[in-house]
Amino acid sequence: MSRQDAAEAEPTSVGAETYVSASRRIDAAPLAAAGTVPDRRRFCWLHPSEPDLLAVGATATVEADGSRFRTADDRLSDLFGVVDGPDAPDSACPRAVGGLSFFDREAAPVDARSPWQSFPACTFVLPRAQVVATADDNWLTVTVPASERASLSAELDTFEDRFTSETLSDEEPPSATDFHWAMSRDEWEQTVGDVIDRIESDGLDKVVLAQELTVDLDGPIPVAPVLARLRETYPNCTTVCFAPTPDRTFFGATPETLVALQDGHVETEALAGTTDRGETITEDTNLADEMLGDEKYQVENSIVADTIADALRPVAEDVTVADPTIKRITNLQHLHRPITATVDDGTGVLSLAERLHPTPAVGGSPRHDASEAIRDIEPFDRGWYASPVGWVDSDGDGTFVVGIRSGLTWDDRLALYGGAGIVTGSDPATEYGEVTSRFQPILDALAIDLP
Repeated sequence: MSRQDAAEAEPTSVGAETYVSASRRIDAAPLAAAGTVPDRRRFCWLHPSEPDLLAVGATATVEADGSRFRTADDRLSDLFGVVDGPDAPDSACPRAVGGLSFFDREAAPVDARSPWQSFPACTFVLPRAQVVATADDNWLTVTVPASERASLSAELDTFEDRFTSETLSDEEPPSATDFHWAMSRDEWEQTVGDVIDRIESDGLDKVVLAQELTVDLDGPIPVAPVLARLRETYPNCTTVCFAPTPDRTFFGATPETLVALQDGHVETEALAGTTDRGETITEDTNLADEMLGDEKYQVENSIVADTIADALRPVAEDVTVADPTIKRITNLQHLHRPITATVDDGTGVLSLAERLHPTPAVGGSPRHDASEAIRDIEPFDRGWYASPVGWVDSDGDGTFVVGIRSGLTWDDRLALYGGAGIVTGSDPATEYGEVTSRFQPILDALAIDLP
């Protein structure tokens, strides 16, 4: 039984808040509006194989701390059970958008000085307004409390005017005035050495060590034009932004899908092992072939693929791991194994995300011991970096990506994050170059050069 079927089978309890939605077709895609609502929560989702999604405002919010995946799943199921959906295509029906921090806050409390202090450990928003845009149609959906039903038509008009009238700003991005590394190069290389010692002494397979770079700017970042540049430059990545509070925005262009679920069909991937792009087609191919034939890269990717497959098997059938291929993005090449499976109607995308996060591609292996090492060693709060970010619908279907190649912006500052997989045999100097390459998508979109 789907979530929606279950909700229809059980009457809403007396006194519970209920919600109503209405939809209409509109003319324009909504990307420009991502930067025009600084007073509201907002979410922008530009996926290479899904309709574009923009959501603004919050008619209802679900937050969770301990057991956050399961708590959020239960609360979202309850929430969707009291939403009277619109007479529109399934793609236009209300979705909950949001994500979770990398670590459970109980395991890794947020320091008061952290830029992530206003980001909940888990938050999902039922948007006041959302637009789903395909090549053929753009659907605007507005959701309000049932007590505000009379305002639906007027709100549709207001949001349609906003979304269809905005154009992308051509303002120049801000300039960098200073850079602050969480670890200097010497500290980074020493830390990589310490991680390798820990891997060898504690029997770990892999630890993903991250770096934080904070950039001082001479003005705020215009989010929508930056998203447009990221999408244009990295078309086979998911460009995403989420602002759970009006003053801070998490954004990036990630090549990695954590999990997608649609009608019982599961798609995920093992994305681990990285090399540069070549200057020529021949050089590009040679670099890819070297990675395909390199034992270190193969082991690194196999750890991820095996861990994902093992996590799915208790709840899934037909778990299939493809042979390794090369996934090319604009500035890097990755070793890539698509993974598919099937699950029954009672399994939702959040329960699958809980099984998979963090994968060895962003955490390490074994998961618990690698996470302990990260908490002990990294001198900063990961926040939502490398965390699940995405959407879920009333059936429990949805898609979550891994929040890598990402940054957090607030006021006139930008914090960037990147990681490198450390295994026995890793070279600290090589890993430094690998982790700094993770900053390039956002730095290039802002026309900022590293000193």
